[in-house]
Formats: sequence, structure tokens, C-alpha cells
Amino acid sequence: AFWVWLKAKFGFENSQIRKYTFNLAPFLVDKTAIQQGYVTSEPFTIETIGGVKPQVFLLSDYGYPGYAAMILARNTLIDERPELVTAFVTASIEGWTQYLYGDAGLGDKLIKASNPEMTDAQLAFARQQMRDRQLVLTPEAEKNGIGTMTEERWKTFFEIMSEQGIYPKDLNWREAFTTRFLPPQPTRLPADR
Repeated sequence: AFWVWLKAKFGFENSQIRKYTFNLAPFLVDKTAIQQGYVTSEPFTIETIGGVKPQVFLLSDYGYPGYAAMILARNTLIDERPELVTAFVTASIEGWTQYLYGDAGLGDKLIKASNPEMTDAQLAFARQQMRDRQLVLTPEAEKNGIGTMTEERWKTFFEIMSEQGIYPKDLNWREAFTTRFLPPQPTRLPADR
């Protein structure tokens, strides 16, 4: 979706796409190249292994309206087990709150158990990027709580995508999301965050 948005907003063309081989070497040797990546990962690798401090541009800083990560559930699960969906959403919000603004030790331990190549330095870098760049505690979330979504952003995203032919213009985009499982009160964050 972000490529469609980049083309619509900035005039990029498909001829500018290069195959991503999960190898940062082409980026490191070509000073005119750009590289897609996660702000929580690739800049760390480029800086620590490549010895280059990359310039980082977040799409959200330039108006990209899409949400990067969402909790997805089948409609049957939502209809038949709403208490399970509520519990999962609540636990996810609490988990992110504790991981970013509380004790990250347990989270880091679980991440390293699943991916032993992760180092403490990489995890600390990723957490700091998420905090500094407000990836979880966005301005919207600061006001309404972690996990918040707005109809306005969904509408903007749909309008861009439907104008580019990705979605039919008569698609009922409001059926794509719900905020009914969000806590009634914004998440309380540690005072020293």
C-alpha cells in the first residue's frame, strides 16, 4: 500500500523499484540508493556493521495515512468470542506499554528465545526508536490511548487507495475496522516514561 501512496503523492514510477534481496550491500556501496526498511532494524545494522549513519525518513512524517500494525481477527471470532478479542487487545496494549515504558526484560527474553540472533544492543535500539519516534505512543495514542484508530485515517487511506484503483470506490471501508474492543480509558503510562 505504501508504494501506491508514494506513486500518488510523489510521482514515483514502477521503473524505480529494485528487487529487495535482504542484503544491505547494494545500499552501502551506492550513495544514490535508497533502501526500504524498518526504523527499528536496518538503521542499526547499517550503522553498526556498515559504519554508515543512514538518513531515515518515516512515511508517516510525510502523510502516509495507513496503520503499520494491527490486530486482525476473523468476523466469526469477533461475533462468537468477543471476550477473547477484548482480552487479547487489552493484553497487547498492556504488553506494549510495559515493554516500552516499563521492564522490557521478559519481552527481550522471549524475543531472543524465538530469534537467538537478536542482541541486547539491537533490542535496546529498537525500543528507543519506538519511543523516540512515537511509533506506538503516537500523538493520537497520547490523547486516546495505545491502540487507538480513527475513522478519519481509515477514510483517508481508503480514498487514496480507491483513487489509485486498488479498491472499488463503493467498497464499505468502515467494515474493515472496529474500535469497540479498545479500553474505555487511555492506557496509564509510568510517570517516568
